[in-house]
Amino acid sequence: MFRVGDHDYQITNASLELFARVREDIVCWGVKITAKPLGGSDDMSSWNPAILSDVLLETTPGKMSYWYDIAGTIIEWDEPNEDPQALFQVFSPVAIYNCRCEFTGVPGVPGVRLLLDGTVDVDADYQGLPIRVDTALTAAPWPMAKRSEQECRDRFQRLGFKDPIDFQIIDGISSLVFLDQ
Repeated sequence: MFRVGDHDYQITNASLELFARVREDIVCWGVKITAKPLGGSDDMSSWNPAILSDVLLETTPGKMSYWYDIAGTIIEWDEPNEDPQALFQVFSPVAIYNCRCEFTGVPGVPGVRLLLDGTVDVDADYQGLPIRVDTALTAAPWPMAKRSEQECRDRFQRLGFKDPIDFQIIDGISSLVFLDQ
């Protein structure tokens, strides 16, 4: 479910995106959720909303062994700052505020659901819109620059992950694809 104000949208992509800051040995966890309209006659009925966050959470190596270990994590913030944790996009990106993100486990399978409640000011005509998302997430391929397969696997293990992965070149970039989803 992806709801903005009193409008529902169909989710087209919901992924958890990981990357590492090489020099700091920090794992960054972000989300990308896109949706399309379900129809209607007003302006909001034609929106293609998205929630984007490059870095919603940071962890140190070994803190999480599997991508779905993020389950149980709750992140909250009130007002947007100069570097917002998450953005809502329709016309242009705007900060999400008064937000609560909760990652929950999916019973019986390795997986994660995201429950997000927040508020956005899209533009002068759409101020203080509540947004709500409740969706399962998949783990997106993890880009690893142009490293060799062995370098990618070594780095992944050094960061403390134990997920089964496959190495692939995606758009010319070495990437690790999670197999346990």
